[in-house]
Amino acid sequence: MIRALLLTTMVWGAPALAQDAPAPAPPPTVSEADALAPLEAAYQKEYAYLLAERDGLDKRIAAQKAEADQARAKAAATLDQLEARLTALQVRVENAEDQLADVERAASSASEAEDGLAASWFQARTTLSSDGVELDDTSTGGLPGYAEGFRRAFDAASDRVALGRQVRLDTGAWFGHDGAEVQGDLVRVGNIATFGRTAGASVALLPAGEGRLQAWREGGGATGDVLAQGGQGPTMGLFLHEGRTKRIDEREPKTWADIFEAGGVVGYVILGLGALAGVLIVLRMLTLWTAGRGDGKVEAALAALESGRADEARSLLASARGAAANVVGRMLPHLEQRRETLEDLANEALLREAPRIERFGSAILVAAAVAPLLGLLGTVTGMIATFDIITEFGTGDPRMLSGGISAALVTTQFGLIVAIPALLIGNLLGGWGDTLMSRAENAALRVLNAVDHVDGGHDTPDALKRVS
Repeated sequence: MIRALLLTTMVWGAPALAQDAPAPAPPPTVSEADALAPLEAAYQKEYAYLLAERDGLDKRIAAQKAEADQARAKAAATLDQLEARLTALQVRVENAEDQLADVERAASSASEAEDGLAASWFQARTTLSSDGVELDDTSTGGLPGYAEGFRRAFDAASDRVALGRQVRLDTGAWFGHDGAEVQGDLVRVGNIATFGRTAGASVALLPAGEGRLQAWREGGGATGDVLAQGGQGPTMGLFLHEGRTKRIDEREPKTWADIFEAGGVVGYVILGLGALAGVLIVLRMLTLWTAGRGDGKVEAALAALESGRADEARSLLASARGAAANVVGRMLPHLEQRRETLEDLANEALLREAPRIERFGSAILVAAAVAPLLGLLGTVTGMIATFDIITEFGTGDPRMLSGGISAALVTTQFGLIVAIPALLIGNLLGGWGDTLMSRAENAALRVLNAVDHVDGGHDTPDALKRVS
């Protein structure tokens, strides 16, 4: 390429030189190899320079690659060291976490143990204080303080146990039946019973709260006198109590008026329904008893009719009163009629007696069915009242809830008390009425059979006249 450029320059430069200068003498004849020798030397020099540059670049690349490989190896070694350190640190962290968990469990166990000691110490102080033994609070001193406190508590408890096996006399005060304070001797039966003795009389005492005592309404002082003199009997009346810190209220005897009042309005309604059911039961029993009278006369009249003595049968039933007597008595004046007529008369008489026999039966069963529903209504009403009290005052005082709960339970009790006897007696009276109706139907059938027997099986007016 360089050779071509030189030739081109020589070709284009030759005319210019020819125009500017006089025509030179013809150059000497030079060969093409001699003309290109300088250019070849320059090319070789440039080529040698480029080769040297390439070799230098290859060396630099090799050096940089070696340096990169060295840096990479160093980084890999550093990474391995860091990973080893990380693994060691992770192991240390896990060990530290395990140690921390062990410490936390130990701390929790120690806290629970301390809470148990505190609770036991509080219970010991409270229990012994109810018996008049006061213990100083030594729990602030840690385990040594608890150890000292429990030692004193066990000593005091041992003393109280020893006293609990004895009957001892003390002097003290209590509240009498009128609420006035009374001074006298106290006969203590261990820690479970106390009697008060004065010059006038003795009385059993029960806790009034805060370590005080009050007279028991039912007395019981004779046992106290016996114990004060060192004696004992085979049977002795004691009012037992667990301690004197909590007041014991004597239960007032409950009267029927209190029970009725506890049921509220619904309770009175149930009682009224029960009274009505009782009246209806009595009336139905009287009605059935009246309907069942005269069965003996009916039996005699039917026997006479079956023997052909119709007049005697009529005379027997003239003064008889009862369902069967009325049915047969309705048929006897019409024995000369046809069988269909007698059957119609019998059905008419039975239909007339049925309402009287079934009177008040449905009303009694309705009362038996309604009474439990009213009891349920009272239960719901009482529970609503209880929840209203809970909403307004909470559940701190159970006595405030007793009214609604009492109404809920008492009305249910009233409903069952009314329903069970009414249902039982109503069904029994229903069976009695069915028996009376069956007897009346049987009597009517015997009348028809007696007429057919006399006629020999032929239902004719002449035959019926002969029976009459």
